[in-house]
Amino acid sequence: IDPQADTILRELTVDANPTGLDLTPDQDLLFVASGGAFGTNGSVPIVNTNTFTEVANINNVVAGPQQVLVSSNGKRAFVSSIQSPSEMCEAGRSSGISVLDVEARVSLYQTPAEELDSVGGLAATGDGARVFGFSLCTNALYRVSEVDAMFNLDTQTFGGVSRSSGISLNETGSELYLLHPHALAVVNPETLDVIETISGRGAGPMRLALSQDDSTLFASLSGRNEVVAVSTTGGPIAWRQRLGSRPFSLSVGPLTGALYVSSPGFFWTPDDRVFQMNSATGNFIEKAHPSFKGPVIIKAISVIDKEFALVGSTGDFTNHLDNDGGSNKIGIISQWDPVGGAVEEVVKFPDMDDQSFLTGEPIEQDIQQENIIRPKVLKDFQGQPELKENLAVFIQATREREEALDHVFISGPPGLGKTTLAG
Repeated sequence: IDPQADTILRELTVDANPTGLDLTPDQDLLFVASGGAFGTNGSVPIVNTNTFTEVANINNVVAGPQQVLVSSNGKRAFVSSIQSPSEMCEAGRSSGISVLDVEARVSLYQTPAEELDSVGGLAATGDGARVFGFSLCTNALYRVSEVDAMFNLDTQTFGGVSRSSGISLNETGSELYLLHPHALAVVNPETLDVIETISGRGAGPMRLALSQDDSTLFASLSGRNEVVAVSTTGGPIAWRQRLGSRPFSLSVGPLTGALYVSSPGFFWTPDDRVFQMNSATGNFIEKAHPSFKGPVIIKAISVIDKEFALVGSTGDFTNHLDNDGGSNKIGIISQWDPVGGAVEEVVKFPDMDDQSFLTGEPIEQDIQQENIIRPKVLKDFQGQPELKENLAVFIQATREREEALDHVFISGPPGLGKTTLAG
């Protein structure tokens, strides 16, 4: 999608419901966990982001792919799975982690069948030699290590039952952060022992976020309607801030370092809102309480030196689960400007029973939006300074001669502005 305009740029249909996405470091390939929510089969399609076409599909992965994570060196990708919801957190279910070779586009390893339980969150070291998975049901931590093309599985169980999947590894790989029942834990990734626990009954931890310098860990505690900040070097809680509704997703601003929080209420109350907070003090900077209707995802982004928050809303979640187990309710992605306070609807995903949404024919709204976002004059075109300079000379010369411009052939890979310049 284009985050600055109400338009979907490209679409691609994959084998099953996509539930997880991650890019390679060069952003040329997109790995997709395609197994449907709590599916029993599935695959990992690999998409070329320049052409937005599927270039490979890895089928021999763990059943029911849920999340996918590419290591920061771009050599390995990891897939976690959760199986059928009717079996979730009951005896007899199975889950797992797959290790993929990014360059060869093959599966290298799968954890033994029925040894892992409902793996939700994933975290990996930068070199891709270790991946950590956290169980949604048994509160077990799994570690898959790769040494000389051999793989080893270790398990550490903390006890209790959790529905949370918050897991994060700091930049140096020296500390692993987990959300488990009523607590936030700091774990040694070498020994899998808990270094420190910040607990409180009924805290209901949901999501984690790290500050830009890795010095502070933020956690949303929905059971207490609180967001807390903890130093990653230890010590007491740095600050805690109580919200008017239950916090869910967290994101740190790439320009300001501010903390963005989505709060859908549960299940979803009229208290739906989003917040921008001072990450050093926990004080509120801005609040927004528009009709988000279930803002479960928030992601801070920067566009041309300005910071925005993209907010993903489910709609009325209480009406989502119909008797047939599914829903076609509308979901919305909005752009929130915390400085100006404006909330703009970026993309509305329509009722999927409307088959016109799936056709390849342009519709009037698409044509109008495309005409709005394309620059009308050469000086407004961003990038390609040498090409713009040459074109400006050609155009000015033909105007002075009162002649038509000779044929101009513009070639290059997708995304460089050929169509825009031609217009």
